[in-house]
Amino acid sequence: MANVTFPMFDLRGKPVYLKRGGEQRALQKGRDYDEMANRWDTIVVRGLRYGDTVGVGRMDEAVASLPCQVGRTQGPKPDLPAPEDFRLADLRLAANRALSFDWEDPGSFAGLESGRRNVFGVPFETVTPDFTGGKVGVRDQRVVVRLPGRHLFLLVGEQDEGARLTVTAGGKELAVDLSRAAPALQGWPPCFEWTLAMAELPLPAAVEAIEARGCTLFAATTYTGAPQGKLGEILEVLKDRQEAVAAEARTVEQLTALRPLFERLSGHIAVLPPARNTNPRGSAFARLLHRAKLIQHVSFLRAAQLADPDYFNTERFWIVIYASGEEYLQSVNAEGDGDQALQRFLKGGGTLLVLPTGPFPFYYNETGKVVVNAPKFGLPIGGSGLAGREDMIKGLELQPWEKAPRDRVLTFHRNPDQQIVTSLPESFPFPLQEEGGPTVDERWRPIVNVVGDSGRYVPLLTLMDDQGRNYGEGAAVIEYTAGPAGIPVGGGVGVSLLHAVEMRFSTDAAQAGFVRVTREAGGGL
Repeated sequence: MANVTFPMFDLRGKPVYLKRGGEQRALQKGRDYDEMANRWDTIVVRGLRYGDTVGVGRMDEAVASLPCQVGRTQGPKPDLPAPEDFRLADLRLAANRALSFDWEDPGSFAGLESGRRNVFGVPFETVTPDFTGGKVGVRDQRVVVRLPGRHLFLLVGEQDEGARLTVTAGGKELAVDLSRAAPALQGWPPCFEWTLAMAELPLPAAVEAIEARGCTLFAATTYTGAPQGKLGEILEVLKDRQEAVAAEARTVEQLTALRPLFERLSGHIAVLPPARNTNPRGSAFARLLHRAKLIQHVSFLRAAQLADPDYFNTERFWIVIYASGEEYLQSVNAEGDGDQALQRFLKGGGTLLVLPTGPFPFYYNETGKVVVNAPKFGLPIGGSGLAGREDMIKGLELQPWEKAPRDRVLTFHRNPDQQIVTSLPESFPFPLQEEGGPTVDERWRPIVNVVGDSGRYVPLLTLMDDQGRNYGEGAAVIEYTAGPAGIPVGGGVGVSLLHAVEMRFSTDAAQAGFVRVTREAGGGL
């Protein structure tokens, strides 16, 4: 018996073949192989022999088989020296928490690797369960350690409400702030919900003991080097991660508040397939839905389903969400049939909710070719015309840019006459790249009101400078009555977030689109 895994690809429903001795035969599910309930990228094949070749999907004889190699052996390893400027705790004898690593159990810690590993620049040594009876952590007990250093880093998991982590250093008991612990290692695929968070604590003296109550301690490391340099870099990375986690937690909280809307529309919300053959459930949008426990209400379209009018239609789906960057799937079986499918959906009165992770949705097709098709779906977005690209709106006076001008103050203003975007402040600055700071995408691709009599345009976030000049919208809602690009529709909503404003906006936008469709479906919530 052997597992066949193709990470990030969905193997379910694919034909499986076995080639042995020059002969090829189809394998039967349930008899010759099984699909794993919680691992869509893995099948378990029975009765294999050395020299066999297993194929999933279409087998191309011209493609050489991947050689089977031992990627890593498991067994007792010699103790590795501690990296320079760090001391690593040895928790093997103190470990008392046994965990399951069963891939069939989504509540297990399947996928958690043991041994030496770096997290945010800090080396940790986690216990190998094979040699400790499955025990990999310390829980609800005090463990004596001898760790000199000026800063302590810890990997913590299985946190109960009211969990406490207490460190004894220099004869004093110090409490670790677990509320600021940043998720560092997480289960994959997302159905595995285990998380190890990294906590930190400045030390007045060497660590003498660590006590975990209501949580499991998986590893501990002290930094023994100079106070500047490496330590500062680690703490800066950890701070950025903490801020990102806090922002994501706010988004998840707001998404969770939309549960009644998701439940009302359950089964009628679709997400467009990615441009390339990747797993849509691995996207940032999917992870947020999973964390908010709403992903079961959403269908992630496959390419074939998008092009099938018997499947992708307004009877089955009322809302379709664009959650990609700047690429989209324009063609599936024939040239432009992806475009035709989305236009057919809009013509039938469907709602398109655009929440891109890049500044210009529908800009490239699946081959990477520039197509600039946002206007085709009712989104009048202006490009900068860089390198002669025909992405500018004719007659538009304002000039989009690749890098924001520095001779004026640019500010986003929230439209006070709308109730869609409510969680953002009335105004906030346009994000600019600062020297030594995190990378900022300054490209400006405004959405502008050229709708005319074909619908209703509602600005949500407008960019203006300190002289009162208007640079268009970073987000807007368009309700078409005559239809984008001449397509008669029953009334669609296009919502576009065109700049990296906090994800809070996405929940506002989703709520607006969902409420509209729910009302049309009949009745209040």
